[in-house]
Amino acid sequence: MYGQGQEYKICREPIRIETHAAPPPSEGVGGRPHRCRIINHLIANVIPMTSFRIRPRFRMEVEESPKEVEARFRKRAEAQGAPCSIVFFPQYIVLTPPVEEQQFWSPRLEVHLEEQGSGTFIRAWYGPSPHVWTFFTLGYGAIAILMLFIGIMGFSQWSLGMNAPVLWALPVLAGAAVFLYIMGQTGQKLGAEQTFELHHFFEETMNRKVPLS
Repeated sequence: MYGQGQEYKICREPIRIETHAAPPPSEGVGGRPHRCRIINHLIANVIPMTSFRIRPRFRMEVEESPKEVEARFRKRAEAQGAPCSIVFFPQYIVLTPPVEEQQFWSPRLEVHLEEQGSGTFIRAWYGPSPHVWTFFTLGYGAIAILMLFIGIMGFSQWSLGMNAPVLWALPVLAGAAVFLYIMGQTGQKLGAEQTFELHHFFEETMNRKVPLS
């Protein structure tokens, strides 16, 4: 992840990057944003929203109680022009892009509020919609079970001196697992901009910067 306040010479002149900074102001002909400003803004804000982890996450502690944290989000949800949809459960909040903007790879931010003394411990992670997550979970589970049974059968035959052509299925299944992982990473990159919007909304609501891990 790019560090806050570091200089990177992306275009013709060095531009100072502030992580999760506000969108660059419009400039140039017709109020269009300068191309260099857009590139640096994407590098500083959208690219860090992607991760090699299947579900990027973050943790934080606040001095407010879970009810006070929830009240913050309820206030934002009731305001006009909220950039995302918010669903509330007991000590659990789900943020998603607006319904009209949701796509197959659209992310969702799940926020768990755990009471800790006089404050709140927040655990949150990004992930796909439940049906997409179920598809990948079942896919990985099926591959793991098939590899287990094929491995037992194949190596049993091989140990008895028999031909075990079934073992050739193991690299095929391993390739299928890699393919699923690449699909997940591709979907995560396609939803990076919406992930940034959700993360920025969370930071604005909590009034603090929150790094991803």
